[in-house]
Amino acid sequence: MKLIQFVFGLHNHQPVGNFDTVFEDAFNTAYDPFLGLLEKHPGIRVALHHTGPLLQWLEQHRSEYLDRLGMLVERDQVELLGGAFYEPILPIIPEDDRIGQIVKMSDWLEARFGRRPRGMWLAERVWEPTLPRAIKAAGIEFTVLDDSHFKSVGIGDEGTTGYYLTEDQGDSIAIFPINESLRYSIPFQEIGETLEYLRGLASEYAAPTVVMADDGEKFGVWPNTYKHCYEDEWLDKFFCKIEENSDWIKMKTFSEVLDETAPIGRVYLPTASYIEMMEWAMPASAIVEYRDLVQTMKMRGEYESRKIFIRGGFWRSFFSKYDESNHIHKKMLRISNKLNAAPEELWDHPEYELALDHLWQAQCNCAYWHGVFGGLYLSNIRNALYKHLIEAEKRIDALTHDGDAWVDFVATDFDIDGSVDLLVETPAQMMMLKPGSGGMMVEHDLRQISFNALDTLMRRPEYYHQRLSQISNPAGPNAGDQGPLRVKESGLERFLVFDWYRRGSLIDHFLDPDATPENFRTAHYPEIGDFVNKPYACEWKKVRGGARVRMVREANVQPSDTGQPVEVEKIVTMKAGEPTASIAYRVTNLSDEDLLTRFGVEFNVNLLAGHAHDRLHEIAGSDIPDTDRRMDSVGAVQQVSKFAVCDEWLGVRIGWNVSKPASHWRLPIETVSSSEAGFERVYQSTVVMPVWDINLAPKKTFEVKIEYGAEYL
Repeated sequence: MKLIQFVFGLHNHQPVGNFDTVFEDAFNTAYDPFLGLLEKHPGIRVALHHTGPLLQWLEQHRSEYLDRLGMLVERDQVELLGGAFYEPILPIIPEDDRIGQIVKMSDWLEARFGRRPRGMWLAERVWEPTLPRAIKAAGIEFTVLDDSHFKSVGIGDEGTTGYYLTEDQGDSIAIFPINESLRYSIPFQEIGETLEYLRGLASEYAAPTVVMADDGEKFGVWPNTYKHCYEDEWLDKFFCKIEENSDWIKMKTFSEVLDETAPIGRVYLPTASYIEMMEWAMPASAIVEYRDLVQTMKMRGEYESRKIFIRGGFWRSFFSKYDESNHIHKKMLRISNKLNAAPEELWDHPEYELALDHLWQAQCNCAYWHGVFGGLYLSNIRNALYKHLIEAEKRIDALTHDGDAWVDFVATDFDIDGSVDLLVETPAQMMMLKPGSGGMMVEHDLRQISFNALDTLMRRPEYYHQRLSQISNPAGPNAGDQGPLRVKESGLERFLVFDWYRRGSLIDHFLDPDATPENFRTAHYPEIGDFVNKPYACEWKKVRGGARVRMVREANVQPSDTGQPVEVEKIVTMKAGEPTASIAYRVTNLSDEDLLTRFGVEFNVNLLAGHAHDRLHEIAGSDIPDTDRRMDSVGAVQQVSKFAVCDEWLGVRIGWNVSKPASHWRLPIETVSSSEAGFERVYQSTVVMPVWDINLAPKKTFEVKIEYGAEYL
């Protein structure tokens, strides 16, 4: 009789910072009903991986699920897979953190279930050739990767029914290929087709091993899958068929195959992830060309036979595609280095151990990339990473600094863009300034509440934005070739607005009289200065009780056909013990003609919700109603000297006092992104911008002081 060994594995994950309601919904629609079917079908054996954030949530809210899981482990129906505890992309974190996170997961599983995992799930199946060393050092024997990784080095279908050994510097591990056909067919094709596929792989000689391993959320969380898998009983029927055919389909665990079967051979795999991820890592324009190529090859009937030669990008390219992802990553590396540089006698200190765990939580992968899921675009996920990074940093700083009035300056190319960035750190706050890019501020950490008030996202074109054109042109090219277009609200195409500079604060604008808050929001306003994202000269020093940074740029302003030279100087002064800054501006007309222009200083702030009743603008002297004061409102109020944004939920007010009355502009930054449920508009931040009309005689100077900072409620 022809036999086949079938290994079935699921990876269940919820990211650090996800809402409780999302955990609860995934539990009710996927994790719990799947476990219930396993209990009903003792002949079905699976490998299950739950990530650390999900395990912690289950232990706190649904511990009975873990008890039931433990019973399945006891009767060898479930093999537990380990992994890096907080589900980081393993190659992008330091070696010590890789090993530490894997060991933490193994320790947790052993303490809870009495079994130490032999294998691990690799987050997003992102592989780099140096990983075996850390995986082996952490005590793990095997992992699983897509068969496309193997096929890309010339291994055919017949060579992906088993496992291989690979090594780095002599440290070896086993790798199982995941069968792509099964990953796409289960649970979406007819059960009979899947069984026939398995029968075609079966052999009378040594039984081949075929692996189906994928996200557990596809069994209930993905659109329409709960009805398909459970209400229509697809999964129950599938398990019944596997049990009925157990005479030739032998369900095995990974460890059993490892112990009972010899490896196919030795293999060395290139950097890779699953096909879709490598596509998403490319620039948007390249994705369009890549998809056109794939479509053309499919129309010619060439794709399936030649797709092993068609590769997308490299996962780390997300750091060049998205400055905001790169920023979080480089902050994470910096804090990891801080912890490693701490005196050895501190390593056993409880605060050090807490700092290390916060760092590891901030390595959770989801906010570092973006594909057809929210990821980087979800501010609650980004905010969670910043929160843990700030928690880690303030703990290690408290251990390595004396008193509460210290100031640290760090001048470094923080984000690897070729220019020096300036980090000013005190016990109360951290401000990061980019003199090489408009002298803007790109991070403002309020350490008391572990909150980065400047966590925003630049609006940029994504490849999937092209599909929104179907709304206004339903018969256009390729309309409908990717299935029905799902949108969470009508008119989303109106919000396809793209920025030409990175969003931040202390961004210096010279505006044409035709500029308004509305056309500023749509990025179609007339900018007549040459200061945004351009280099400023910079000098800094410590002053009594604080720090002082001076930035200066000379450039042209063009209120007419001929530009006029203008100097902008801004001096930022911070006190060590306060989450505030005093910003003194001097705008000098260097020309021999009068300068008539409008000058605005852009600030961005993200209070995590654009239309919440407890997050409002406060504008002194204004009587606009609450509905027009929400963070997603657009408007201008004249002759304002004092204004703020207030967040009752976070318990913070971020305010501005200006020494000369200004026009107060307010407007939201909102993106349009793709998610499992369709296209959606996502609030990213609010622009608060004081604007002054300036009329300067030759060689004269306009001066204004802005007092900026936070107070806690």
